[in-house]
Amino acid sequence: MNSLRRDASSPLSLIVLIAVLSGVTTGLLVTARSQVDRRGDADNNVADPTNLATLVAVSDIIVEAEVGPTAYRTVFAGYNAQGTLIVPSSPTPPSISATALPAFQMPLTDYTINDVANTIRDCDGVVATPGALRVRMIGDPPSGASAIATDNASEYPIGQENDARLFFLSKNPDNSTYGLYFGPCSRVAFDWGVVTCSDGLRRQLSFMEDVTVEEFTDAVATEVAQQSCP
Repeated sequence: MNSLRRDASSPLSLIVLIAVLSGVTTGLLVTARSQVDRRGDADNNVADPTNLATLVAVSDIIVEAEVGPTAYRTVFAGYNAQGTLIVPSSPTPPSISATALPAFQMPLTDYTINDVANTIRDCDGVVATPGALRVRMIGDPPSGASAIATDNASEYPIGQENDARLFFLSKNPDNSTYGLYFGPCSRVAFDWGVVTCSDGLRRQLSFMEDVTVEEFTDAVATEVAQQSCP
């Protein structure tokens, strides 16, 4: 069996983007460490965690739970320096594909997290409050069998309501929603009793191999006990 615990590496810093808002005004857009290029077939620009300690180190919330219903949808252009979501004054309707939007506007979807079966870490004390735990994704929820199949097979699926996952959630700059620092590898799947990332290929990182679901969740709990909150 592979060793489940390695030495932790330092959390990655926030990604700061500069975008031109109108012809003469430049705004500072701060994207969450958990929100680096969420589109399904895009490179997330964040390397996979090399060990369980690194995955835990950037996680404010770790829960086994189900994806709940959509709580909020809009088009956004990042976060300002105060961590407030920047919503264009005349946003393109969220149903428009991201490829049809200006480069600095993206469709955004917040999901609630429901039916929490196991809380392993709750640094913010929000898990027990109904509807308080929201996961922010860049993109539109897929609708229809074809779109769902395409999403499920992508490098970074948005996912479906009632999907059961082990979520490793990192707080967004607004301090009220959460995202996935390592993309689909921060949303671990236990389908068929196998521990994998939740991408279309169901990749197994080295510390996910040769362990049962119970052994993996126990190892996460052990790692949490040895680390302070981010």
